[in-house]
Amino acid sequence: MTADATPPVISISGANPLEIELGTAYAEPGVSASDNVDGSVSVTIGGATVDANTIGDYIVTYNASDAAGNAAIEMTRTVTVFKKITSFTINAIADDEVTENTAYTGVIPGLSGDTPIGNVTYVLTGADKDDFSIESNGVVSMVARDFEAPVDADTLNTYDLTITAIKFSGYITCPGQH
Repeated sequence: MTADATPPVISISGANPLEIELGTAYAEPGVSASDNVDGSVSVTIGGATVDANTIGDYIVTYNASDAAGNAAIEMTRTVTVFKKITSFTINAIADDEVTENTAYTGVIPGLSGDTPIGNVTYVLTGADKDDFSIESNGVVSMVARDFEAPVDADTLNTYDLTITAIKFSGYITCPGQH
């Protein structure tokens, strides 16, 4: 009888490397090992513990041996935990007309593109930003004003504002006049 000198062979199922989004639990896609004498043999999974709440690369190791003690060639899977970067823009807001001595309240700005994860923070800038306020949902408002005050008498009263939506992926702006 010939001694068993052939090690088992490990087969990794699923993607390798494997990417998972931050906060998504890691689920082992599967691994198996087969031996020419013993048939299916168990696989020991080791290496790094994938922390789905910490961005980075994790190396998962796979080892197996047969009844004769022949060790398989160690296999590895790289698991990358990444943070999804959303890409969105503020839809243009049409110019609005404000009646004299009447408070102005705009509309909630629409966002297009990827859906932002979590809250979006809106910031108001522009030459006339001090005449307006912006709510946490992006709605711009202005208190009632007398447009016939000496500073504004007989002018068109056009205001220059920029709404910026801030998210972890960066800044996007929608310049316009309101």
